[in-house]
Amino acid sequence: MGLQHSKCSDTTAGTIALFFHILNHSAVYDKLMHEFTAHLYGPGDISDFKGLQKLPYLSSVVFESLRLVTPLGGMPRVVPNGGCIIVGKFVPEDTISGIPLYAMQVSPENYYPSPMEFLPDRWQPNGLGPETKTKAPMCFSFGDRLWFKLHLVVAKSFLVHDMRFAPSSDPQKFKDQISNMRTTIFGYPLLITAKPRK
Repeated sequence: MGLQHSKCSDTTAGTIALFFHILNHSAVYDKLMHEFTAHLYGPGDISDFKGLQKLPYLSSVVFESLRLVTPLGGMPRVVPNGGCIIVGKFVPEDTISGIPLYAMQVSPENYYPSPMEFLPDRWQPNGLGPETKTKAPMCFSFGDRLWFKLHLVVAKSFLVHDMRFAPSSDPQKFKDQISNMRTTIFGYPLLITAKPRK
């Protein structure tokens, strides 16, 4: 049975996606752990926003993961009096219109190159090269609290635990069965092991 989250889908789906992307990309995992050990001594060092600001690669990982697994359906708007032109077509007034955030965030017009790939370096100062396109993700328009929570959860989880995919897990099957609609649906469970770090 798949997992569907509507209430609290922002934090639940966002955390599941983050854990998956970190564990599914060993180079990202290693770079993130290097950043943690270079700037932090333990979970207590990241209990406030200032501690998280020292972790630019963590920010890149959070942004990129939420870009690919947006746990919100969109932000519909009502066409104003007199109607308006949208993508070259007239839309009458009082029409509800919108676009799924996921569609915006995987469009090559907004994110380039490789908009469907998980590449946190696109958020780094040099991006993925001179042709990099990175617009502010719409999924962050609901405030900084989710951004802060996800940074905190990931940093504390990976500092305290050695986290890996469980031997019985199938990461490709998990990835193939992610659906982004009005919420994020995971059709296959994310199985991980978490052992206390020494």
